[in-house]
Amino acid sequence: MKKVLVITPAFPPYQGSQTQRMLSLTSSFVHAGLDVYVLTTEILPGHPDFNPKLLNDVNKKIHIVRTPYGKLHKRIYTKNYKRIAFHKTDNRHTIKTKIYLYLNSIKRNASVPDTMIDWYYAVKQYIKKRRVIESIQPDLIYSCSMPNTSHVIGNYISKKYNIPIMMDYGDPWVFIANNKKNALLRKIEYRMEKSYLNRCLLVSFTTPGAELLYQKKYKLPKEKTITAMTGFEKKLDDLYRKHISNRPKNGKIVLTYGGALQTGVRDPSCFFAAVDEFADDGFNVLIRTDSVSRIKDLVKQNTKNGIIKVEGYKPFNEYYEEMLDADVLVFFGNSTSDQLPGKIFNYFPTRKLILYISNIQKNGKDQALGIVKEYGYYVYADNNLVSIKKALKKVKEIIEDGRIAACNEDAISRYSTTIQMNNLTERVKRIINND
Repeated sequence: MKKVLVITPAFPPYQGSQTQRMLSLTSSFVHAGLDVYVLTTEILPGHPDFNPKLLNDVNKKIHIVRTPYGKLHKRIYTKNYKRIAFHKTDNRHTIKTKIYLYLNSIKRNASVPDTMIDWYYAVKQYIKKRRVIESIQPDLIYSCSMPNTSHVIGNYISKKYNIPIMMDYGDPWVFIANNKKNALLRKIEYRMEKSYLNRCLLVSFTTPGAELLYQKKYKLPKEKTITAMTGFEKKLDDLYRKHISNRPKNGKIVLTYGGALQTGVRDPSCFFAAVDEFADDGFNVLIRTDSVSRIKDLVKQNTKNGIIKVEGYKPFNEYYEEMLDADVLVFFGNSTSDQLPGKIFNYFPTRKLILYISNIQKNGKDQALGIVKEYGYYVYADNNLVSIKKALKKVKEIIEDGRIAACNEDAISRYSTTIQMNNLTERVKRIINND
């Protein structure tokens, strides 16, 4: 049985979209008959994404190797996590918070390749002392970002122990759209990334846009790349089929969105202003996000009718029930086609009407829209007041007339995690078995 060592800090008990991808990837490997080891971090309850219930989702056949965090992150998660959570949520206007955010941005833009780099040194020390690689003797290394430090660790192990390597990208590295590092650091990282890619047997991506970007920027041959979208878990489809809505039929049209919102990527200001004008038409909106105070300020600046409620995150399964109870799911597209918010796939098994608000420039290729079109049941809007108001009017007509379009069930199935990861796993198996 071939052994694969997957490298990622995004693994239970820490939640997030990258964690879900890693659970799906490793589970797919196991089902394909591979012996899977995961090199990840120690368990620290102070981590902001700590969710011990997720440990139940890990395939029992997976071997987990937990290394210490780097010294910086260990200090943060054991001593300063409450202070950091305080700064990140409801107190963005205080002087201390502004200083904290400014210093944090400097740290982020000065780190190579990212602030997780302290984990690299912790891993080197740990695997040497414990002779981890000699004990496992993996046939393949699979490094997975984000963070890109995972690739630094993977490349180190691959070279030192002469083990083939593959790489998985959640987002692009050097050519990510919001890269604000100076020219020297970008050049250093470009050379790092290029050398890593040249050693790879296969590079996998979450979006076709990122795959094409890497084929162009690094001249990667098509046979060396593959796109495997994160997709949605089968359990979401099961929840949909069991769900019975208990929402009162009070004539309200309920819209919901759950996720990050920020100027320059997903700015909700126009949406807030537009939907506020439909207060008399029975529109209600629920926003769940991480920066509650900041988004509440945006709501106050752009509305007057009090139909938009902003609350913090809740466990995804609970929020999924709210999605099933809503009439419309709002989706803010990214401003770049190289990235694709994984939440769009979680919308599909709900079979709900999607209000898609695009942030792509007119001359850009909107790959998210292409996927939404395959789904079939949606209303499109550009992220401006006029377009969103027009879309909301159409939403109202669809909901009130009961003209519920049939979703494309074939497309829903195609974007399931099982299908996406099976395609990737088959490719990996062919390469590792020299077929």
